[in-house]
Amino acid sequence: MRKKIITTVFEAIIIFSMIFIYNTFFYSNYDHIIDFTHCYSIANGLKIYKDFNIVVGPIYPIFISIFLKIFGKTFLTFNLINSLFVVIIYLIIKKFNKNTLAILIISCCCYALTAKYNTFTLLLFYIIYYIDKGNNKYKDYLIGFLLSILLFTKINVGCALIIPTIVLNIKSPKIILKRFIPFFITSSIIIFIMWLKGVLPGFINYTLLGLISFTKNSKCDLTVVLVILSAIYIIKNIKKDKYLIYMLCYLIICYPLFESGHVLIGIFPTIIYMLDKMNKNNEKKVKLISLIITIIVFALLIITENHRNNYDLDMKVFKCETKYCSHDKMLNKVFGYVHSFNNHLKKQKQYRIFNFTYEAYFFKLDINEKVDKYDFIWDGNMGYKGEKKIIKEINDYCKDNKCMFIINKRNIHNRNRFDQINLRILKYVEETYNEITDDNYFNSTFFSVYTNDKTSN
Repeated sequence: MRKKIITTVFEAIIIFSMIFIYNTFFYSNYDHIIDFTHCYSIANGLKIYKDFNIVVGPIYPIFISIFLKIFGKTFLTFNLINSLFVVIIYLIIKKFNKNTLAILIISCCCYALTAKYNTFTLLLFYIIYYIDKGNNKYKDYLIGFLLSILLFTKINVGCALIIPTIVLNIKSPKIILKRFIPFFITSSIIIFIMWLKGVLPGFINYTLLGLISFTKNSKCDLTVVLVILSAIYIIKNIKKDKYLIYMLCYLIICYPLFESGHVLIGIFPTIIYMLDKMNKNNEKKVKLISLIITIIVFALLIITENHRNNYDLDMKVFKCETKYCSHDKMLNKVFGYVHSFNNHLKKQKQYRIFNFTYEAYFFKLDINEKVDKYDFIWDGNMGYKGEKKIIKEINDYCKDNKCMFIINKRNIHNRNRFDQINLRILKYVEETYNEITDDNYFNSTFFSVYTNDKTSN
């Protein structure tokens, strides 16, 4: 028993170290800065859905913001807490899947289990899944409460995970009622608090109505094949284990962004389950499959990170001196570039600056300014028909005020299918306002700067 505990602790330390090191030093992705900025903004007193836009539920960013307030508003705290989520997921899997090679799979899937709200969603999924398979007499009340928390963490997953409760207990309406009562009470309290804070309209607009716009701009790559294969495996085996319906419903987390990060975390429970069953029958075979999975995931990781690390900066790299900085090379590189650009923007005090680039949050964090909805004009993140509203608001404001716009023309003219900055807004700026061409500094960067001031050129 003692040996088993020591082994588990050692494995947990290994997993925590791998995830934390990856998040802190190697995760070159704007999702990292976006999720951190939302949590950071709440920790600084900003109201979610009112002071800034966000497409997911309020639970995760508010929860993380508590730790940022207590332990420091830095990437270090952010990465530590999210890495602990992964360790808890591992411990849950270890407890209920005696033969699963959990440490190997979780370690190789560090690409998917990064510091994002999706990892927190996976944690909630596993807690609900194993509580439902257990025999605790209070489990139905607890599941109802957790389903509400999951719903207000990620709307589509929360809705999908309600389905197993109905399907598995269709002949036991009392069980459904036991779960519905705490679900309804918890959801009502959360909605009432949002109404009290004046953020309920924004929540409805960004997370519910905005999902319609997000769906229109959904992305898909070859990893969708993995989702299909997972669904086929689950459906074929669901008669043997009725609780596999949970995993089938959890695949909804891949929608509408069918790209590697969402897909890997979506099929994660299925992989764990499959290997556990295979390991009981053929240990050598499952080890071989695990090795192949590890090689594939790390190959994807290396290819992706090498691509991201070729981040094209035309300026001298400056040392990042902000307290928010991650140790990740790409983030520090961008922070340094933004710091230099901000120093030049200080000369443009007469302008209201609108930053329509992927680096918008970096610009605000660097000068310790509050973020707003104009900093996050990604497809699907502006609410229902948000692009039209933003263009109208800009047009109305800039009639009587001096405005300056920062865009990256590559997002317009050399756009790839994974670019998410709203194309309509970028084209509006390019076609409506005057590009500054007489500023040597602006011309030496890969950003393009526009203004409504006709005397600026």
